[in-house]
Amino acid sequence: MTLDALAGNVLTKGMVSLIENNKAQPSMESLSYIANQLDIDVAELLEEVSAEEWSKLLQKAEELNNLEIHQHVNKYKQLYTLIHPYLEKLSHGYEAARLLELYSHCLYFEGMDDWNAYAERAEQMYEALNISSRQVDIAIFRSETYFVEHQYQQSLELLLKERAHIESMYAFLDPISQVDLDYHEAFLYFAVGEAEKATDVLNQAMRHSKKHGIFYRINDLYRLAAAYALMLGNQDQKNFYLRKLASYGDFAEDDDSHVFCAIIDIHWLNGEADYSRALQLVDKVLIENKMADYHMGHLHLEKGKSLWGLAQYEEALSWLKKVDIHPDLHHPFDLSILYLKDSYQALCLEKLGDLNSAKKLAKCAVENMKSFPATPYKDFALETYETLK
Repeated sequence: MTLDALAGNVLTKGMVSLIENNKAQPSMESLSYIANQLDIDVAELLEEVSAEEWSKLLQKAEELNNLEIHQHVNKYKQLYTLIHPYLEKLSHGYEAARLLELYSHCLYFEGMDDWNAYAERAEQMYEALNISSRQVDIAIFRSETYFVEHQYQQSLELLLKERAHIESMYAFLDPISQVDLDYHEAFLYFAVGEAEKATDVLNQAMRHSKKHGIFYRINDLYRLAAAYALMLGNQDQKNFYLRKLASYGDFAEDDDSHVFCAIIDIHWLNGEADYSRALQLVDKVLIENKMADYHMGHLHLEKGKSLWGLAQYEEALSWLKKVDIHPDLHHPFDLSILYLKDSYQALCLEKLGDLNSAKKLAKCAVENMKSFPATPYKDFALETYETLK
Protein backbone atom coordinates (compact mmCIF):
# COMPACT_ATOMS: atom_id res chain seq x y z
CA MET A 1 0.00 0.00 0.00
CA THR A 2 1.36 3.43 -0.87
CA LEU A 3 1.65 6.20 1.72
CA ASP A 4 -1.04 8.17 -0.16
CA ALA A 5 -3.42 5.22 -0.03
CA LEU A 6 -2.73 4.62 3.64
CA ALA A 7 -3.16 8.31 4.55
CA GLY A 8 -6.46 8.59 2.67
CA ASN A 9 -8.50 11.69 3.51
CA VAL A 10 -7.73 11.58 7.25
CA LEU A 11 -3.94 11.86 7.51
CA THR A 12 -1.26 13.50 5.38
CA LYS A 13 1.37 11.51 3.53
CA GLY A 14 4.07 13.34 5.52
CA MET A 15 2.51 12.45 8.88
CA VAL A 16 2.25 8.77 7.92
CA SER A 17 5.92 8.82 6.93
CA LEU A 18 6.91 10.35 10.29
CA ILE A 19 4.87 7.76 12.18
CA GLU A 20 6.31 4.93 10.09
CA ASN A 21 9.86 6.05 10.86
CA ASN A 22 9.17 6.51 14.58
CA LYS A 23 9.61 10.29 14.40
CA ALA A 24 6.07 11.11 15.49
CA GLN A 25 3.67 9.56 18.01
CA PRO A 26 0.17 9.11 16.61
CA SER A 27 -2.95 9.68 18.66
CA MET A 28 -5.10 6.64 19.42
CA GLU A 29 -7.60 7.99 16.89
CA SER A 30 -4.91 8.10 14.19
CA LEU A 31 -3.57 4.72 15.23
CA SER A 32 -7.04 3.18 15.00
CA TYR A 33 -7.49 4.71 11.55
CA ILE A 34 -4.14 3.28 10.32
CA ALA A 35 -4.99 -0.16 11.74
CA ASN A 36 -8.36 -0.05 9.99
CA GLN A 37 -6.69 0.89 6.68
CA LEU A 38 -4.24 -2.01 7.07
CA ASP A 39 -7.05 -4.39 8.12
CA ILE A 40 -5.23 -5.42 11.31
CA ASP A 41 -5.79 -5.06 15.05
CA VAL A 42 -4.47 -1.94 16.79
CA ALA A 43 -2.54 -4.22 19.16
CA GLU A 44 -0.32 -5.35 16.29
CA LEU A 45 0.90 -1.78 15.75
CA LEU A 46 1.76 -1.46 19.43
CA GLU A 47 3.79 -4.66 19.60
CA GLU A 48 7.54 -4.76 19.10
CA VAL A 49 7.25 -8.02 17.13
CA SER A 50 4.97 -8.09 14.09
CA ALA A 51 2.44 -10.82 13.37
CA GLU A 52 4.59 -11.89 10.43
CA GLU A 53 7.64 -12.27 12.68
CA TRP A 54 5.63 -14.32 15.21
CA SER A 55 4.42 -16.54 12.39
CA LYS A 56 7.95 -17.12 11.07
CA LEU A 57 9.28 -17.79 14.57
CA LEU A 58 6.57 -20.34 15.27
CA GLN A 59 7.16 -22.02 11.91
CA LYS A 60 10.88 -22.46 12.71
CA ALA A 61 10.01 -23.75 16.19
CA GLU A 62 7.51 -26.29 14.82
CA GLU A 63 10.01 -27.51 12.22
CA LEU A 64 12.58 -28.13 14.96
CA ASN A 65 10.01 -29.77 17.23
CA ASN A 66 8.93 -32.17 14.47
CA LEU A 67 12.45 -33.55 14.02
CA GLU A 68 13.00 -37.04 15.39
CA ILE A 69 15.27 -36.89 18.42
CA HIS A 70 17.61 -39.53 16.97
CA GLN A 71 18.00 -37.35 13.85
CA HIS A 72 18.70 -34.18 15.79
CA VAL A 73 19.90 -34.81 19.34
CA ASN A 74 20.23 -31.08 20.13
CA LYS A 75 16.76 -30.08 18.97
CA TYR A 76 15.56 -29.00 22.44
CA LYS A 77 18.66 -26.89 23.03
CA GLN A 78 18.09 -25.21 19.67
CA LEU A 79 14.40 -24.66 20.46
CA TYR A 80 15.38 -23.10 23.79
CA THR A 81 17.87 -20.78 22.05
CA LEU A 82 15.26 -19.82 19.45
CA ILE A 83 12.39 -19.02 21.84
CA HIS A 84 14.18 -17.70 24.96
CA PRO A 85 14.89 -14.14 23.65
CA TYR A 86 11.14 -13.61 23.08
CA LEU A 87 9.89 -14.82 26.48
CA GLU A 88 8.96 -11.38 27.87
CA LYS A 89 6.95 -10.61 24.73
CA LEU A 90 4.89 -13.82 24.79
CA SER A 91 1.80 -12.30 26.34
CA HIS A 92 -1.23 -13.19 24.21
CA GLY A 93 -2.40 -14.91 21.05
CA TYR A 94 -2.04 -18.40 19.65
CA GLU A 95 1.57 -18.01 18.51
CA ALA A 96 2.67 -16.89 21.98
CA ALA A 97 0.79 -19.74 23.67
CA ARG A 98 2.24 -22.37 21.37
CA LEU A 99 5.77 -20.99 21.74
CA LEU A 100 5.40 -21.10 25.53
CA GLU A 101 4.16 -24.68 25.30
CA LEU A 102 7.18 -25.67 23.21
CA TYR A 103 9.47 -23.76 25.57
CA SER A 104 8.09 -25.77 28.50
CA HIS A 105 8.97 -28.96 26.59
CA CYS A 106 12.54 -27.69 26.11
CA LEU A 107 12.92 -27.07 29.83
CA TYR A 108 11.53 -30.49 30.71
CA PHE A 109 13.68 -32.48 28.27
CA GLU A 110 16.79 -30.51 29.14
CA GLY A 111 16.18 -31.16 32.86
CA MET A 112 15.60 -27.49 33.74
CA ASP A 113 13.30 -26.10 36.42
CA ASP A 114 9.94 -24.36 36.02
CA TRP A 115 8.80 -26.16 32.86
CA ASN A 116 5.31 -26.52 34.31
CA ALA A 117 5.03 -22.77 35.03
CA TYR A 118 5.42 -22.03 31.31
CA ALA A 119 2.99 -24.83 30.45
CA GLU A 120 0.46 -23.20 32.79
CA ARG A 121 0.92 -19.82 31.08
CA ALA A 122 0.33 -21.44 27.71
CA GLU A 123 -2.71 -23.25 29.10
CA GLN A 124 -4.23 -19.99 30.36
CA MET A 125 -3.77 -18.38 26.93
CA TYR A 126 -5.38 -21.36 25.19
CA GLU A 127 -8.27 -21.15 27.64
CA ALA A 128 -8.74 -17.45 26.80
CA LEU A 129 -8.76 -18.40 23.11
CA ASN A 130 -11.11 -21.37 23.70
CA ILE A 131 -8.62 -23.81 22.14
CA SER A 132 -9.43 -26.98 24.05
CA SER A 133 -7.32 -29.31 21.87
CA ARG A 134 -4.06 -27.69 22.95
CA GLN A 135 -5.14 -27.80 26.60
CA VAL A 136 -5.68 -31.54 26.14
CA ASP A 137 -2.15 -31.90 24.74
CA ILE A 138 -0.68 -30.12 27.77
CA ALA A 139 -2.69 -32.34 30.12
CA ILE A 140 -1.44 -35.49 28.39
CA PHE A 141 2.15 -34.22 28.45
CA ARG A 142 1.94 -33.56 32.21
CA SER A 143 0.59 -37.05 32.77
CA GLU A 144 3.36 -38.59 30.66
CA THR A 145 6.06 -37.00 32.83
CA TYR A 146 4.92 -39.33 35.62
CA PHE A 147 4.47 -42.28 33.27
CA VAL A 148 8.08 -42.24 32.05
CA GLU A 149 9.17 -42.32 35.71
CA HIS A 150 7.01 -45.47 36.07
CA GLN A 151 4.71 -43.67 38.50
CA TYR A 152 1.70 -45.15 36.76
CA GLN A 153 -0.95 -44.45 39.41
CA GLN A 154 0.09 -40.78 39.70
CA SER A 155 0.05 -40.51 35.92
CA LEU A 156 -3.49 -41.89 35.71
CA GLU A 157 -4.80 -39.75 38.57
CA LEU A 158 -3.38 -36.59 37.02
CA LEU A 159 -4.84 -37.39 33.60
CA LEU A 160 -8.29 -38.04 35.08
CA LYS A 161 -8.11 -34.80 37.08
CA GLU A 162 -7.00 -32.74 34.07
CA ARG A 163 -9.61 -34.35 31.85
CA ALA A 164 -12.40 -33.58 34.32
CA HIS A 165 -11.23 -29.95 34.49
CA ILE A 166 -11.16 -29.52 30.71
CA GLU A 167 -14.53 -31.21 30.22
CA SER A 168 -16.06 -28.95 32.88
CA MET A 169 -15.02 -25.90 30.83
CA TYR A 170 -16.20 -27.10 27.43
CA ALA A 171 -19.60 -28.53 26.56
CA PHE A 172 -18.01 -30.20 23.53
CA LEU A 173 -14.51 -31.48 22.85
CA ASP A 174 -13.38 -32.04 19.28
CA PRO A 175 -13.46 -35.75 18.33
CA ILE A 176 -9.66 -36.07 17.96
CA SER A 177 -9.08 -34.74 21.49
CA GLN A 178 -11.76 -37.09 22.79
CA VAL A 179 -10.10 -40.13 21.20
CA ASP A 180 -6.66 -38.98 22.38
CA LEU A 181 -7.85 -38.75 25.98
CA ASP A 182 -9.61 -42.11 25.74
CA TYR A 183 -6.50 -43.82 24.37
CA HIS A 184 -4.21 -42.46 27.08
CA GLU A 185 -6.75 -43.25 29.78
CA ALA A 186 -7.10 -46.88 28.61
CA PHE A 187 -3.32 -47.14 28.27
CA LEU A 188 -2.88 -46.04 31.89
CA TYR A 189 -5.71 -48.19 33.26
CA PHE A 190 -3.89 -51.20 31.80
CA ALA A 191 -0.64 -49.94 33.37
CA VAL A 192 -2.16 -49.99 36.88
CA GLY A 193 -3.90 -53.33 36.39
CA GLU A 194 -7.48 -52.05 36.03
CA ALA A 195 -8.15 -54.08 32.90
CA GLU A 196 -11.95 -53.86 33.00
CA LYS A 197 -11.97 -50.07 33.04
CA ALA A 198 -9.23 -50.04 30.41
CA THR A 199 -11.26 -52.27 28.09
CA ASP A 200 -14.39 -50.12 28.51
CA VAL A 201 -12.53 -46.91 27.65
CA LEU A 202 -10.67 -48.62 24.78
CA ASN A 203 -13.95 -49.82 23.24
CA GLN A 204 -15.39 -46.32 23.72
CA ALA A 205 -12.44 -44.84 21.82
CA MET A 206 -12.90 -47.30 18.96
CA ARG A 207 -16.63 -46.54 18.73
CA HIS A 208 -15.87 -42.82 18.72
CA SER A 209 -13.21 -43.26 16.03
CA LYS A 210 -15.60 -45.22 13.83
CA LYS A 211 -18.48 -42.77 14.36
CA HIS A 212 -16.41 -39.73 13.36
CA GLY A 213 -14.18 -41.42 10.79
CA ILE A 214 -11.04 -40.65 12.80
CA PHE A 215 -7.94 -42.69 11.96
CA TYR A 216 -5.58 -40.60 14.06
CA ARG A 217 -5.21 -43.12 16.91
CA ILE A 218 -6.63 -46.26 15.31
CA ASN A 219 -3.20 -47.87 14.91
CA ASP A 220 -2.42 -47.41 18.63
CA LEU A 221 -5.88 -48.60 19.68
CA TYR A 222 -5.61 -51.82 17.68
CA ARG A 223 -2.11 -52.48 19.04
CA LEU A 224 -3.25 -52.04 22.62
CA ALA A 225 -6.28 -54.30 22.08
CA ALA A 226 -4.20 -56.99 20.34
CA ALA A 227 -1.53 -56.93 23.07
CA TYR A 228 -4.15 -57.33 25.80
CA ALA A 229 -5.83 -60.22 23.94
CA LEU A 230 -2.41 -61.87 23.62
CA MET A 231 -1.78 -61.53 27.34
CA LEU A 232 -5.19 -63.05 28.11
CA GLY A 233 -4.53 -65.92 25.72
CA ASN A 234 -7.63 -65.00 23.70
CA GLN A 235 -6.68 -66.18 20.22
CA ASP A 236 -9.89 -65.11 18.46
CA GLN A 237 -9.73 -61.58 19.80
CA LYS A 238 -6.00 -61.38 19.11
CA ASN A 239 -6.52 -62.46 15.48
CA PHE A 240 -9.46 -60.05 15.09
CA TYR A 241 -7.39 -57.00 16.03
CA LEU A 242 -4.33 -58.18 14.12
CA ARG A 243 -6.45 -58.41 10.94
CA LYS A 244 -7.64 -54.87 11.53
CA LEU A 245 -4.09 -53.67 12.22
CA ALA A 246 -2.78 -55.41 9.08
CA SER A 247 -5.53 -53.73 7.02
CA TYR A 248 -4.56 -50.38 8.48
CA GLY A 249 -0.91 -51.12 7.67
CA ASP A 250 -1.84 -51.82 4.04
CA PHE A 251 -3.99 -48.69 3.82
CA ALA A 252 -1.42 -46.39 5.45
CA GLU A 253 1.60 -48.18 3.92
CA ASP A 254 2.87 -48.55 7.47
CA ASP A 255 5.54 -51.29 7.67
CA ASP A 256 5.79 -50.83 11.42
CA SER A 257 2.23 -52.15 11.87
CA HIS A 258 3.10 -55.29 9.91
CA VAL A 259 6.20 -55.87 12.04
CA PHE A 260 4.09 -55.48 15.19
CA CYS A 261 1.62 -58.07 13.87
CA ALA A 262 4.49 -60.48 13.17
CA ILE A 263 5.91 -60.02 16.69
CA ILE A 264 2.51 -60.81 18.23
CA ASP A 265 2.24 -63.96 16.09
CA ILE A 266 5.78 -65.04 17.04
CA HIS A 267 5.01 -64.45 20.71
CA TRP A 268 1.86 -66.57 20.38
CA LEU A 269 3.71 -69.42 18.63
CA ASN A 270 6.35 -69.50 21.36
CA GLY A 271 3.59 -69.53 23.96
CA GLU A 272 2.08 -72.56 22.18
CA ALA A 273 5.53 -74.27 22.16
CA ASP A 274 5.57 -74.14 18.35
CA TYR A 275 9.22 -73.11 18.48
CA SER A 276 10.26 -74.10 14.96
CA ARG A 277 7.58 -71.98 13.29
CA ALA A 278 8.29 -69.09 15.67
CA LEU A 279 12.00 -69.24 14.81
CA GLN A 280 11.28 -69.28 11.06
CA LEU A 281 9.05 -66.21 11.38
CA VAL A 282 11.59 -64.34 13.56
CA ASP A 283 14.33 -64.90 11.00
CA LYS A 284 12.02 -63.84 8.18
CA VAL A 285 11.18 -60.56 9.92
CA LEU A 286 14.81 -59.86 10.83
CA ILE A 287 15.93 -60.42 7.23
CA GLU A 288 13.11 -58.72 5.32
CA ASN A 289 12.19 -55.67 7.41
CA LYS A 290 13.71 -52.39 8.40
CA MET A 291 12.09 -51.65 11.73
CA ALA A 292 12.17 -49.18 14.56
CA ASP A 293 14.83 -49.88 17.19
CA TYR A 294 12.24 -50.47 19.89
CA HIS A 295 11.12 -53.67 18.10
CA MET A 296 14.58 -55.23 18.16
CA GLY A 297 14.46 -56.14 21.85
CA HIS A 298 11.22 -58.09 21.34
CA LEU A 299 12.59 -59.92 18.29
CA HIS A 300 15.85 -60.88 19.99
CA LEU A 301 13.87 -62.11 23.01
CA GLU A 302 11.51 -64.21 20.90
CA LYS A 303 14.42 -65.73 18.96
CA GLY A 304 16.11 -66.61 22.24
CA LYS A 305 12.89 -68.19 23.54
CA SER A 306 12.48 -70.24 20.34
CA LEU A 307 16.06 -71.54 20.55
CA TRP A 308 15.60 -72.34 24.25
CA GLY A 309 12.47 -74.32 23.37
CA LEU A 310 14.49 -76.21 20.75
CA ALA A 311 17.14 -77.03 23.42
CA GLN A 312 19.79 -74.92 21.64
CA TYR A 313 20.81 -73.35 24.92
CA GLU A 314 24.13 -71.73 24.08
CA GLU A 315 22.77 -70.06 20.94
CA ALA A 316 19.63 -69.05 22.82
CA LEU A 317 21.80 -67.44 25.49
CA SER A 318 23.70 -65.42 22.88
CA TRP A 319 20.43 -63.94 21.52
CA LEU A 320 18.95 -63.30 24.95
CA LYS A 321 22.06 -61.32 25.91
CA LYS A 322 21.37 -59.03 22.94
CA VAL A 323 17.97 -57.96 24.32
CA ASP A 324 18.03 -54.23 24.99
CA ILE A 325 15.11 -52.29 26.42
CA HIS A 326 14.56 -49.19 24.31
CA PRO A 327 14.50 -45.98 26.39
CA ASP A 328 11.08 -45.07 24.94
CA LEU A 329 9.44 -48.22 26.31
CA HIS A 330 7.82 -47.65 29.71
CA HIS A 331 4.54 -49.57 29.79
CA PRO A 332 4.47 -52.53 32.22
CA PHE A 333 3.21 -54.79 29.40
CA ASP A 334 6.35 -54.14 27.33
CA LEU A 335 8.71 -54.13 30.28
CA SER A 336 7.28 -57.33 31.79
CA ILE A 337 7.79 -59.15 28.50
CA LEU A 338 11.32 -57.85 28.02
CA TYR A 339 12.42 -58.47 31.61
CA LEU A 340 11.81 -62.16 30.87
CA LYS A 341 15.17 -62.08 29.10
CA ASP A 342 16.67 -62.74 32.54
CA SER A 343 14.27 -65.60 33.26
CA TYR A 344 15.06 -67.33 29.96
CA GLN A 345 18.79 -66.74 30.39
CA ALA A 346 18.44 -68.35 33.80
CA LEU A 347 16.70 -71.38 32.27
CA CYS A 348 19.48 -71.71 29.68
CA LEU A 349 22.21 -71.43 32.30
CA GLU A 350 20.52 -74.05 34.46
CA LYS A 351 20.56 -76.46 31.52
CA LEU A 352 24.23 -75.61 30.93
CA GLY A 353 25.06 -76.43 34.56
CA ASP A 354 25.53 -72.91 36.02
CA LEU A 355 22.82 -72.95 38.68
CA ASN A 356 24.21 -70.11 40.82
CA SER A 357 24.20 -67.63 37.93
CA ALA A 358 20.79 -68.95 36.88
CA LYS A 359 19.29 -68.19 40.31
CA LYS A 360 20.74 -64.66 40.33
CA LEU A 361 19.26 -63.83 36.93
CA ALA A 362 15.91 -65.39 37.79
CA LYS A 363 15.76 -63.27 40.94
CA CYS A 364 16.65 -60.17 38.92
CA ALA A 365 13.60 -60.69 36.66
CA VAL A 366 11.33 -60.99 39.72
CA GLU A 367 12.79 -57.83 41.30
CA ASN A 368 12.36 -55.84 38.09
CA MET A 369 8.65 -56.68 37.94
CA LYS A 370 7.92 -56.32 41.64
CA SER A 371 5.92 -53.08 41.32
CA PHE A 372 4.04 -54.11 38.16
CA PRO A 373 0.43 -55.33 38.08
CA ALA A 374 -0.19 -59.07 37.79
CA THR A 375 0.43 -60.53 34.33
CA PRO A 376 1.25 -64.01 33.01
CA TYR A 377 4.81 -62.71 32.47
CA LYS A 378 5.21 -61.73 36.08
CA ASP A 379 3.84 -65.14 37.11
CA PHE A 380 6.31 -66.89 34.79
CA ALA A 381 9.25 -64.97 36.24
CA LEU A 382 8.21 -65.88 39.81
CA GLU A 383 7.62 -69.55 38.94
CA THR A 384 11.01 -69.74 37.22
CA TYR A 385 12.77 -68.28 40.22
CA GLU A 386 10.95 -70.55 42.72
CA THR A 387 11.75 -73.62 40.62
CA LEU A 388 15.45 -72.80 40.33
CA LYS A 389 15.67 -71.81 43.98
